[in-house]
Amino acid sequence: MLCPMATAITDRIPIEQITAEARGVPVSRVLAVLFFGTFWLLGYSANRLWLGVVICGVSVRRGWRDSAGWQPPVQQQYGPEIR
Repeated sequence: MLCPMATAITDRIPIEQITAEARGVPVSRVLAVLFFGTFWLLGYSANRLWLGVVICGVSVRRGWRDSAGWQPPVQQQYGPEIR
């Protein structure tokens, strides 16, 4: 049984208008969005997963080097000397 407030809210939803608009959408478009959206979602998820793996790997390497006291090599400056 619905509470009176929920019933009042659902009475304001234009069900007939939503149904009429939904019937106007071509089925082929819906199927195309579902089909290609699945591949987009897989690619997006794989990218985020890969990015997370890379960030974790770099963090582990940085921690390993910091714990071993490793210092990055000094980069040589190329070009004219400044005196």
